[in-house]
Amino acid sequence: MDIVLVIPEDSIILDLGTGHGLVLIKFASKISSEGHVTGIDLWKNRDQSNNSFKSTQQLLQEKNLENRSDLKTADMIELPFENKKYDFVTASMAIHNIKPKQNRYKALDEATRVLKTEGLLIILDTGNHKKEYLSYLIALGYRIKYAKTYGIIGWWTGPWMSSYAIIAEKNYDMIEKGYLIHMVKQIVLPIKDSNVLKMVQDTLLDSFRAGRRNYTIFQVGKATLLRVSDVMKLKKSDVFNADGSIKSTAFIHDKKTGKANTLYLKPVQQDLLIYHDWLVQQNLNSEWLFPSTSRPERHITEKQFYKVMAHVGDLLGINYLGTHTMRKTGAYRVYTQSNYNIGLVMHLLNHSSEAMTLTYLGLDQASRETMLDQIDFG
Repeated sequence: MDIVLVIPEDSIILDLGTGHGLVLIKFASKISSEGHVTGIDLWKNRDQSNNSFKSTQQLLQEKNLENRSDLKTADMIELPFENKKYDFVTASMAIHNIKPKQNRYKALDEATRVLKTEGLLIILDTGNHKKEYLSYLIALGYRIKYAKTYGIIGWWTGPWMSSYAIIAEKNYDMIEKGYLIHMVKQIVLPIKDSNVLKMVQDTLLDSFRAGRRNYTIFQVGKATLLRVSDVMKLKKSDVFNADGSIKSTAFIHDKKTGKANTLYLKPVQQDLLIYHDWLVQQNLNSEWLFPSTSRPERHITEKQFYKVMAHVGDLLGINYLGTHTMRKTGAYRVYTQSNYNIGLVMHLLNHSSEAMTLTYLGLDQASRETMLDQIDFG
């Protein structure tokens, strides 16, 4: 089912990769002089034949659209516009020309930056990037309103190259408000079901630009039972030897308690080795084990990782995920796989009572009775 796109007459619109101006002209013809469409391009013939600023400008003049449109020479991955300026951002047969994938993500980041909250991002494109775009837009907090791959009528040069359309609504208000709501009201629980755990791990890995980092944060937090604040402040030197091999144990001081803590790293040794290779491939040179991809001199923050976990919860329809999920999940798995040795878990979590640990694990009386029902007392 197709949708009808309503363009208010006073809309402010940005067209990425304008080229010959077909999309720009279409939008400019639907708005009044109170609206405006800006088209940007690098005007390269390799992207589109006879692509030039001069010829597109002449076309706008011929159609008497100069009073409601203009052209600029600019790069999609570094837009020269202010934040939250545009009601619509469009990109027609343009983003697939950007290489490598990380730069396509930058183009989507920039489109998001200049788009108003609740504004629409409209992508018409070709190639095998539809799933890539959708996953990344969802991770950025967009609501996907329309996504369709066209059949034979949408072939681009032939059946081996289909075209598709995506319309997504920027929804940053939901993210910011949701963060505050969840911080106040959300109850974070351990992931008790192994199938759900696998889904969360796969989503962390596959649905984000820095998926390998996000997945490894989760794995390390789950295996070491560290608080999220301590996980984020781990340094490479805490876990890696100079030759890139993994230390058998790491020694840190807990941020909250100030106490020394010995981390046993063998359970995540393989994950850390793969992650080390990823850091090298991404050329992320930082003292931090989990650096920000945009500011490698800084580590990822707790709030940023909360948003990651909240997105995973939204994608999977799980309402109990948060930054404590990894620690609670690790503790729960120790509890169930150690024959319910609550004393061991209490020690690992540095709690002062078993009651505190049971509450932390979300084990109410009904849960404990369910477990007891499964035990053969003879």
